[in-house]
Amino acid sequence: MRLVLEQHKLWLQGKGGVRADLRQANLRLADLRWTDLQRANLRDADLRDADLREADLREADLRGALLQNADLRWVDLRNADLQNAILWNTKFDGAKLTGTCLDPTNKPSGADGFMIENGRAIGYRSESNYVVGMTYKAPVFSTSPTGCHPGLYLWPTLEQARAYCWFSTCIKVSAKPEDIHKAGDKYRCKEFHVEEVCNKS
Repeated sequence: MRLVLEQHKLWLQGKGGVRADLRQANLRLADLRWTDLQRANLRDADLRDADLREADLREADLRGALLQNADLRWVDLRNADLQNAILWNTKFDGAKLTGTCLDPTNKPSGADGFMIENGRAIGYRSESNYVVGMTYKAPVFSTSPTGCHPGLYLWPTLEQARAYCWFSTCIKVSAKPEDIHKAGDKYRCKEFHVEEVCNKS
């Protein structure tokens, strides 16, 4: 296996499905478009702001990888391991996600601990820029046990939301119970509807 760096692009050359070992590699801002990284070991690699459009990352080990602001549009991520990867502002439009924690067919853990009203789970969270009466959907949703992963965050009680979001006004939201997933001590859902702004008292 050898790495060839030419004009700020990386090509991986190997035979017989040899796995590229790029653990903890600094690939920040790298141009990796169309790169064959199938089965690559990218565990804990720094891929912040990297351009990975249309790369082949099938079965890649991305555990703990830093992928903030990375462009993964149209990437093939089938069966890749994204546990504990940092995915803030990561673009996944058109990506193949089958077999990952972002696979849309995965089933969330459910709404245990949430009050159910008219078939909807009631939750609370910081107001941010959400508007009463509007419905919001997560662009991608993770069923990973990783606490901070893609999804829309909410809490089962107003007290929990206020304890976590003490600096912000809280809102009441509702979601489908089957769309809620618990990861560690956090909860996230695929979609919620903003019901009202909660009083600060």
